[in-house]
Amino acid sequence: MKPSSINADGGEEEDYENADEGNVDRSCNKGTGIKKHLTLSCRGRSCKKKKKVSRVSVAADDKLGKPSCLDQDAASFSSDEFQSNRASAAACGIPLADVRESMPSTSPWVDLTLVCIRNARHHVTHCHEKSLLHPNSLESNIQHLRRIRTATLDLLNCTDDVISSAHATQSLRRETALKQELASVQKLLTQSQFRYTVSLRMLRDAKSELDNQKTDFQIKTTALESFHDAQKTALLANQRALERQLEDEKEKSVCRTCGMKPRDTIVLPCLHFQYCFGCLLRHREVNGSTCPLCRGPIQGINMLSSLAGQILVVFYRKPGEFHLEFKCCKAQGSRKGSLKDF
Repeated sequence: MKPSSINADGGEEEDYENADEGNVDRSCNKGTGIKKHLTLSCRGRSCKKKKKVSRVSVAADDKLGKPSCLDQDAASFSSDEFQSNRASAAACGIPLADVRESMPSTSPWVDLTLVCIRNARHHVTHCHEKSLLHPNSLESNIQHLRRIRTATLDLLNCTDDVISSAHATQSLRRETALKQELASVQKLLTQSQFRYTVSLRMLRDAKSELDNQKTDFQIKTTALESFHDAQKTALLANQRALERQLEDEKEKSVCRTCGMKPRDTIVLPCLHFQYCFGCLLRHREVNGSTCPLCRGPIQGINMLSSLAGQILVVFYRKPGEFHLEFKCCKAQGSRKGSLKDF
């Protein structure tokens, strides 16, 4: 019997027997569809059979491909994962010799995918050899085709799990990156809040210091204003006192009768020095020879300039009192009294 082209599509999982070892293979994972087309042909002689077996093996290798992860480093995986992979390979009917103990992988799903690939390759090769040895055994070919189909489904399931694992890894990396970014933002927010708290505290301290300085300035200003007002009041009082003294002195220096001319004449013998010479002359002409202040007899009147050198004045040490003695050609005498009497 000459087999024609056979297609193995994805479908439900099925159990199958290993033609070499008699073991039962089972699918390990779930997956998406990958379509494999295998062409098997059988012709003539045994040499041609061997040649076609090798061609089918090469074609299967080319179809399935050798994953790049076979050459990667497996140092990052533990012995437990490797033992699990070996157990999965044994469950799928793959000889343990085909599983390299140093075979590296990036995840357990990749290991299972490699096991499924070897399983599919093994059944393709075995089915082709059986078809060459027993070309008329239709039932045997059907069984081997079912095994190929189941192995292909296992490969699809493993591939789907690898894709799901890659998506999960990518999501986990993205989540980790987002968590790191969130932690960085939270750290920046905490630092900003700390700087804000410190700045607010410094601002409050500066405001409190400014308020204290303002209060001190107001107190000092009030004290200076009070002192200035007191000084001004004292100066005004002194000014008024000096003005009064000046007025008094002015009154003492001018004639009491006319209030214009200075006092320059002394009445004798009472020695009153309150009038000018002109006013005393007019007073004597009108009222006779009596002093206009004390109404005493006037023996003479002399101007201050004419008395120079003729009057001897002696002041005693007792405050406010004096003794005046004078001598002149017409009159002489003495008197005790205070400055108010004059």
